[in-house]
Amino acid sequence: MNTDNRKVSIIVPVYNTEMFLSKCINSVLEQSYSDFELILVDDGSTDNSSHICDEYVKTDNRIKVIHKKNGGAGDARNFGLNIATGEYISFLDSDDYWDKDFLFNAIQKVQDADIYISGIKMYGDGAEQEYASKIEGFFSIREMYEKIFSDIPQICVSGPCCKLFKRSIISDNDLKFDIGMRCGEDTDFILNYIRKAKIAYIDKSIFYNYYRGNSKSLFSSYNPQYYQDHVKVFDNWLKLIISLGCTKKVIADFESIYIRTLIANIYSTFYHNCEKAEKKRIIKQLSQDKMINSKIKLNDKKANIIKCLLKNKMIFTVYILFQIFYGKCRHV
Repeated sequence: MNTDNRKVSIIVPVYNTEMFLSKCINSVLEQSYSDFELILVDDGSTDNSSHICDEYVKTDNRIKVIHKKNGGAGDARNFGLNIATGEYISFLDSDDYWDKDFLFNAIQKVQDADIYISGIKMYGDGAEQEYASKIEGFFSIREMYEKIFSDIPQICVSGPCCKLFKRSIISDNDLKFDIGMRCGEDTDFILNYIRKAKIAYIDKSIFYNYYRGNSKSLFSSYNPQYYQDHVKVFDNWLKLIISLGCTKKVIADFESIYIRTLIANIYSTFYHNCEKAEKKRIIKQLSQDKMINSKIKLNDKKANIIKCLLKNKMIFTVYILFQIFYGKCRHV
């Protein structure tokens, strides 16, 4: 299959990752497929990351560097999209790295698809964990979502990494990362892209190495806006799988994940030792949520009990339970 003249724009948002950045950049420069441009977007780093970017741009004319004020990963990716010239787009976090044949495999297989998705290996904290699809090949978007809870790991589909996108779909539909969101903007971008796509290529192989550091942890920080961002993303996701005509089981599995994620917002307030008023505010807000007040039953007994208590507006009881079990949590 001819892969000539199919340029890939690789967008790397960079923020205070001096310990990992060289490995990330080298993993791109050492790719077996060489027709690419590497766009490093320094998002206001305060460590040596900016200098590292400037040193690398001197060594290879395929590298471009943007220095900007800190605006978050989504904003940095948008800056990269604005100057990208490749036929395809790929995103790589600056503390992650690729195996050398990622682009070669992706560019071959994406030509008859709208998006390419590979597996992921998480590393860090002294452990590794692989997430790989059990199936491989071309799938309609509906078929992909039918398999997402059985054969295709959700983590491989929901974020921007381990993928190759068509720039034409992004530019023709003016797709951007929502910089107003404080969490979930990457999944929001994927969902908006998927709505415009028809065919995905799912690869069993693992080429993306994802650093599982504190900065990427679900509970690495707390923001009062997280709840509404979760609602926005999961509502969008639920509407998508319903519009695709997915089975009742797939929809039910997703609704269960949706509700458990909402409940996790309570845990996050205790994990970060938020003020008592903030903890109660989130609990009260959840007690009014449409998914919490639905008739959906969860297989997770603990989560189902919390859902029932919230549905019955037993706010103080929920607070006491979380205080007993998680009141000593502290974010380190």
